[in-house]
Amino acid sequence: MLPKAIELKAKGIVKKIEQGLFSEDDIELLLIRLREYVDAKSIFREISHFIAHHKRDSGLTFLSLYKVYCRMRAYGEFQYHKKQLDLSRPIEKWFYDFVLFQLDEIESHVLKKKYGFSRKEAKRVFKSFFTEDNDIYRLGKVANQDLANIVNEASSFIKIQPLFSCDEIVDGFYQSLNNLGLINDQGEFKKQSDKLILSLLVLMHKREFHIGKDVFGKTEVDCPADGFGKIKNLELRGTIQVPNLVAIVVTLIETSLDCAAWCDPELLAQKETNFKGHFWTVFDQSADLTVGENGKLRRL
Repeated sequence: MLPKAIELKAKGIVKKIEQGLFSEDDIELLLIRLREYVDAKSIFREISHFIAHHKRDSGLTFLSLYKVYCRMRAYGEFQYHKKQLDLSRPIEKWFYDFVLFQLDEIESHVLKKKYGFSRKEAKRVFKSFFTEDNDIYRLGKVANQDLANIVNEASSFIKIQPLFSCDEIVDGFYQSLNNLGLINDQGEFKKQSDKLILSLLVLMHKREFHIGKDVFGKTEVDCPADGFGKIKNLELRGTIQVPNLVAIVVTLIETSLDCAAWCDPELLAQKETNFKGHFWTVFDQSADLTVGENGKLRRL
């Protein structure tokens, strides 16, 4: 149950949301005040922790970027640079985690049919071969065909997908607030979905993600252009730096927010393409963002 003082303040903010009179500051206050009172596995809780810390090394968003980091690092090492994997030598944590992440994406019945063990059994078998010391993993027993099959299967594909959809975020926010008894009118709340997403994009802009002391990823709001220079909808993107590869850009949150409708023209700039003297319009990712009184994204 919410403490009375927090409940009254939260109800005031929710009422502003339902009336369409809120700012990203209101959303940030709501996230901070309620994060300890919502379900620990909720999207509301994840985003509240996300915006509370500029530098992240845990949580669903970190995990989403870290999975891409591990997958693209495996690609860089063994596909792009053609290195040979030698399990008789110690492996780093990223590769150990890579195999487990990949196994999570494979249907149990597929593994059972091909190798005679389920996904859960495959993860148990893989883990049983290694001992860990300070994030370095060494074989603790002689490798066999089961281990080779597991590693080969995990290395046979790369899968990258967005973290959340807008509908999942809005529904998650509604559910968390409704569970706390803060929603007055579901219809009016849902009418503000686009502006709510816009505010959250601002709050999730320019955050860094760490492995130890090293920054391996960051988030940025963008309206990416297609191959013909046409600007697409707003989205939250993650840029991941993998050793010895160019930066990898992935979509974390897709939206249906049209750039022309939701962004001030000042956020658009002319950028020269690979052809000298040929320019097209791009979104200024480096800008510090806020939602203006006109409801549009603008530069601070």
